[in-house]
Amino acid sequence: MGWIMPVIWPIEIMLVVPRLHLHFYCPTNHAKVFLIDDSLSMAPYQDYLVWVFHALAYIVKTKDPDGLDLKFTNSPDWHHNDDTTPLVKKVKAMTPHGECSMKVALDDVLQKFCTAAKGPPSKPAYRARKSLSFLSPTQRKEKNGLSIYVLTNGVWQKGPGEICGVEEPIRLAVERLRKSGYLDYKLGIQFIQFGEDAIGSRRLHLLDCHLREKFGIDM
Repeated sequence: MGWIMPVIWPIEIMLVVPRLHLHFYCPTNHAKVFLIDDSLSMAPYQDYLVWVFHALAYIVKTKDPDGLDLKFTNSPDWHHNDDTTPLVKKVKAMTPHGECSMKVALDDVLQKFCTAAKGPPSKPAYRARKSLSFLSPTQRKEKNGLSIYVLTNGVWQKGPGEICGVEEPIRLAVERLRKSGYLDYKLGIQFIQFGEDAIGSRRLHLLDCHLREKFGIDM
């Protein structure tokens, strides 16, 4: 995939493997958000999920002095910490339940990012969620982008289209940033897949390779 303006580095599907650092993109000047699928279908992978999150969080924390943000798909709550240990404990303690509406969960993250991109830290929009590093007025380094790491098996709640409408919040985020003139902001989404569910793999493949031709999102 190519690049678009505002720059969005290509959505990438990463199959979890022992040498994670070889497949993981982690820019230094981005806020970092982990979005974890806590639906019932992820229960068989919970122990492995904890291990993978721990490994990735260790890599990410060295790139963002403001700490990490964590959100589960089936919860409205956000978790932030400079230390990875409390966040790992949150992942260990999660109870997989229900179905995953990835469209809604991803939209929540992207809307907050687009709001944060609209003004300096003194603006009320920044103070709306001090727990998020990319919204924090006390952040130690100015951010010019957001990296979202989505840990999922791709088995999501049925919705519109082949990928359950997940392309819509991505499209809206791109359009909002373009219309606002924030062409220097970068947005990256990396899906880390667990398991080999055929439908889930198909959805992630479409996100990885066919956003332009199938969904009109120019990447």
